Amino acid sequence: MNDVEYASGNREGPVTVANLKASHIISINKDGMITSLNPKAESLFYNYNGSIIGKSFLTFVHQEDRDLTRQTFEEMIHTQEVRHFHIRMDGQEDTLYTIKAITIINNGLEKEILLIICDHRQTVINRGKSYVNQTMDLYDKEDLLNDVELLIQRQDPFTLVSLKVDHLKKLMGMFGKEAELFIFQSILQRINQFYSSKVNLYRMNNDEVALVLSKELTPALQDELKELLIHVNLPINYKLHEMKVNIRMGIVRYPEDADSAFTLFHHSDMALEMSDRLNKPCYVFEKNDESRFLKEIRLEREVFKSVTEEQFILHYQPIVNQNQNRIVGFEALLRWDHPEFGMIPPNEFIPLLESTGLIVQVGYQTIKKACQQIKTWEQNGFNDIKMHVNLSVRQLFSEELVLQLENILAKEKINPKRLTIEITESMIMEDSDHFINMLDEIRKLGIEVSIDDFGTGYSALSYLTRLNVDSIKIDQSFVQQVGCGDKGDAVIKSIISLARHLDLNVIAEGVEEERHISFLLENECSEMQGFYFSKPLTEYEANQYLFTYHQKVSGNH
Repeated sequence: MNDVEYASGNREGPVTVANLKASHIISINKDGMITSLNPKAESLFYNYNGSIIGKSFLTFVHQEDRDLTRQTFEEMIHTQEVRHFHIRMDGQEDTLYTIKAITIINNGLEKEILLIICDHRQTVINRGKSYVNQTMDLYDKEDLLNDVELLIQRQDPFTLVSLKVDHLKKLMGMFGKEAELFIFQSILQRINQFYSSKVNLYRMNNDEVALVLSKELTPALQDELKELLIHVNLPINYKLHEMKVNIRMGIVRYPEDADSAFTLFHHSDMALEMSDRLNKPCYVFEKNDESRFLKEIRLEREVFKSVTEEQFILHYQPIVNQNQNRIVGFEALLRWDHPEFGMIPPNEFIPLLESTGLIVQVGYQTIKKACQQIKTWEQNGFNDIKMHVNLSVRQLFSEELVLQLENILAKEKINPKRLTIEITESMIMEDSDHFINMLDEIRKLGIEVSIDDFGTGYSALSYLTRLNVDSIKIDQSFVQQVGCGDKGDAVIKSIISLARHLDLNVIAEGVEEERHISFLLENECSEMQGFYFSKPLTEYEANQYLFTYHQKVSGNH
């Protein structure tokens, strides 16, 4: 049972705030040196050639603003205050940037300052509209700032709605630069059609526009905005071609979500970021999003340290054979025991490991620890316990995997039949020939292979006759539906029957109730895993569980 579906990623090397796309984000140490920045912040240094990391932030600040900036940083190192201030960048005298500065702790040791730059506006003297803004008479971010500040002064409730066009550069590459104008014309026309009146639309940046609705966000208004999003996402007919444009929506409320224009714009960026991360077309900002955002920054900064300090540990969930009344195995589940945040959920740290390339290293450590645990159990007299370990896509495609497995087995001197590698159905589609060859190499070592979450994908059935696997695990979503309808029951019966005909062992996941056990035993599936038997256990708890279970069974005989 995987705790989380593995996310694909291909970026190698250290990152800190690099994955965070909302706003321009820069991290500096106590000496004012830049330690990390996200891709969006790189645009602030467009007139500088060379690496930004390790350079003093003050060297990029306009000379007239350096003293104030230096003083602010020095004060922040000795306090925990959040500061807001304005600066100009060197060589960009016409642009005023608003900065939100936050003091954070780096790896629990040193204070650093996080700079969030989410609002920039050209000064009035040199302000000019882009070609698209001039042609369409769109309002710009300066206008939005003025309008929003006026509403805040009046303390009038309102809703800020941001619309972001995904992959705009790609669309312009496919259809030409003129497509940009046509896309935003279509968005404006469709919004005006939807509201049967002219709506003020503000151009926030290259791929984002916003509108302000002078009313509170009620459930009715939220439904209305979802309908608007569907309307603006309809295909656009452009030069005899159908252009499919994906537009996401981020929603922020005043006064619930912000007390200033700066914070409002920052939270608007975060709402769009959450929309992207959670794959939700429409996302309403929530109060805990900012703390979650800062926590993600901390975790990104500390994930490398956590690997070297072995903060990643294993928990073990028993697999029981109900017919034989014995424990036949455990599934090793990865956990991050963070010194400050405690246990980090896998759906938070697995994507981090993937995007940083650390998943291969941590995966190796996981297999090694799992085999060491097998050895410990063998030394305690439990010679028939199997250990199930999940592999990620990146591990499976690592050229070193087979050699690593071979070395671990040789060093720990364990029976390879005690180790089962679990793969998911979704992996099969990555590269079927390479995938099949890799599984064959793994099985040549004597290691068994199991398909996890069986029944949730679309590909495994067609590949099942070609794959050399030993077992399948019925996904818990099917087990949970036992007794809720004939169709669900029929699916499980079919999976069990198919496995028997192919001479494969079957394990049912997500067993939580007596009715699950009764149904599975009636249909000749005796190996089960789930909270009915036990939650995932620490190493100590798993050892105690084994001894207690063994004593109970021995006593019954």
